[in-house]
Amino acid sequence: MKFLKIEKKTSKKRFISVSILIPSLLILFTFFIENSLESFLSIYLRETLDFSSTMGGTAIGTFHIASLAGLLVSTFLIVKLKENKVLLCCGVVAFIGLLTLIVIPAPLLTTLGLFLIGFSLAPITPIAFSIASKISNERRSEAVSIVTIFGYTAFLFAPLTVGILGDIFSLRVAFVLLILCSILIIMLSLFIYKRKKLEGE
Repeated sequence: MKFLKIEKKTSKKRFISVSILIPSLLILFTFFIENSLESFLSIYLRETLDFSSTMGGTAIGTFHIASLAGLLVSTFLIVKLKENKVLLCCGVVAFIGLLTLIVIPAPLLTTLGLFLIGFSLAPITPIAFSIASKISNERRSEAVSIVTIFGYTAFLFAPLTVGILGDIFSLRVAFVLLILCSILIIMLSLFIYKRKKLEGE
């Protein structure tokens, strides 16, 4: 009986740890993408893709408008589709948008890619904090604090990492790291989706 109690306590602690780690990593990868784009997008559009000032400004404006639209639309989608499904869709759309931004350097497609990126990344942050806040009441504030620390870590290291890779190779090569981040977001979203699906059953 004692063994079963110890095992139960251990599994509970492990579950809580995973529950905190997943939204923390989601925030880390999301903020890494967002801060990298905010820091280097203008340079990427003007120097790497040789866009005009007008086209570059339009593309950046589209990115921020899409972020607002993503937050507004996700509010309604979460009610109908649940957080885990919206999160998975956001990861996939962000991947498509980043792929378009980096692989296809056409002005209209680049602007479309930025719209998809802004639209899909914006809902991930509130969803991740929502997941973290659903930890038991005793550890809720601790969970949110840990998630926030991961977010600030991304803000610190994203410009430095992308800047170093951009100097060594090019910004286009450095931005491939953002595609990797979106793939990791999809993998984390799949983990959450499958776990929520099992809980629903």
